[in-house]
Amino acid sequence: PPGALMLSRIALAPSRVNWASVVPSRASSSSSSKVDGVLEKFDAVLPKQSVSSMMDADPSPFVQYKGTPPPQPLKDIPESIQSTTLPGGVTILSTEADTKSTTLSLYLRAGTRYETLQSAGAARFLNLFGLKSTNEKSSLRLVRDVEHVGATLTTRNSRETVSFHVRGPRLPSGITFPVMAETLSSITSPLLQEYEVDSVRGVVKRRISEEAEQTALFDQLHFEAFGDSGLGNSYTPPSHNVDSIDNRILHEYVKTHYYPGERMVIVGHGVEHERLVEVMTPLFKNADLKGDFFEIRTQKPLVPAPPVSQESVYNPSGTTLRTPSPGNTKLLLALNGGEGLKNMKEYAAFLVFREILGGDSVDNFKPAKLGDRSARLTRNFKGDDSAIVKASAFYIGYSDAALFGVQVEAERGNGATLLPRLQTELRSAAASTDAVELTRAKNRARMNVLQNNESSLLLSADRIASTFFATGSAQTLDDLTTLIKNVTVEDVQAAAKKAVTSKPIVIASGDVVGIDGTTLEL
Repeated sequence: PPGALMLSRIALAPSRVNWASVVPSRASSSSSSKVDGVLEKFDAVLPKQSVSSMMDADPSPFVQYKGTPPPQPLKDIPESIQSTTLPGGVTILSTEADTKSTTLSLYLRAGTRYETLQSAGAARFLNLFGLKSTNEKSSLRLVRDVEHVGATLTTRNSRETVSFHVRGPRLPSGITFPVMAETLSSITSPLLQEYEVDSVRGVVKRRISEEAEQTALFDQLHFEAFGDSGLGNSYTPPSHNVDSIDNRILHEYVKTHYYPGERMVIVGHGVEHERLVEVMTPLFKNADLKGDFFEIRTQKPLVPAPPVSQESVYNPSGTTLRTPSPGNTKLLLALNGGEGLKNMKEYAAFLVFREILGGDSVDNFKPAKLGDRSARLTRNFKGDDSAIVKASAFYIGYSDAALFGVQVEAERGNGATLLPRLQTELRSAAASTDAVELTRAKNRARMNVLQNNESSLLLSADRIASTFFATGSAQTLDDLTTLIKNVTVEDVQAAAKKAVTSKPIVIASGDVVGIDGTTLEL
């Protein structure tokens, strides 16, 4: 438009513009006089310099550097984790976060890995019982108390833990903090009334029907990797078992896996450690299951099933699991990821190796979109091939085992080429990693850790509790980022070798034509 052209001409040259070449010749004389008035104002403020002198200015105002900058020491904002173990075995961990709120998290070693064939699904049921009646409080009072002090209650479960989190305003005194603490205490003794079990059953069924395809895929992966051990259990409650779970099974599960106190860890954010210990001690010093459980005592006694082995050994059968379905080809190639959190140095090396390939964030295992232009999966595997929709490396670390692998989605008709191409890329990455590539990956791995820690206090609490359960000592943020900073090329190659020399697991869905992992040798 003439107006836009006028401004561009003025920006390029401060001298008087020949408006005969800018404004259409049919413009009226009154329009021309108005334009002349505008030009006089611009002439008064624009600098008197030529176009050539403007072009002579420094054409690159950006920061100049050579190569990938090495990881620098982070700003010293120490995360001091204080620890106290109560007489009953419960451990209290706290970090003095600079927040206006206080978060109390209770972790119980009662995740799905401890379920038996009889109790499969119990962890999900008990996760939802965080809002139900307890021996001390009815469901109404528990929820009412939390709401009245302006707090929130969140419940979660994973393969290793069931956890409950209460977050409220950080106040110097008053009833808010004691109410938050007693809420966590009362949750450890759920009343398990029959009508509430039925209510939770309905919620569990709805959630099973809503479970994403991703969850089913990783359930298959864990069973194939760890077989009949605890980590091989399904995260999603088996539909055939949901109807058979009753309050007797849940009572046995709570009694066995919530207690003794050594199975509990309390993590506090935004609270003085001395005050946290003072309030929690009378509530947790004698950790035991409270209540007479009249409904359960009047039923036929339950014969508990034998416990599941917790020896998590990566030992796949080598079978390719293929599930034909409409849509694109979705391929998951998984390998041995080492000892998990039990070996923190190896854990850090695998985090860096994942970034060399191109991974997702530390605690999110969904496939990432191809956005990292320097990562190998983007640069080499994807390249200019528009048929590759997504590709991402993943690393899932547990207290005593881990899984490493790559997840790919491609358009239909490309399945036969995916495994050979992944084979080539993984072999190459394991064989050679240069210093520049390593530095870039370490920078990204550290940033992922920092981002997860600062984006959610629950993820920070997860890190503190999980590293304590695995090693007996909670890892600070500085501990983990320092481990990543100190990873060497040799560390990455040792981790990569452990992965690529293990027996691979291949799981495919969608268009599975041509996918055969039985002959895959990395």
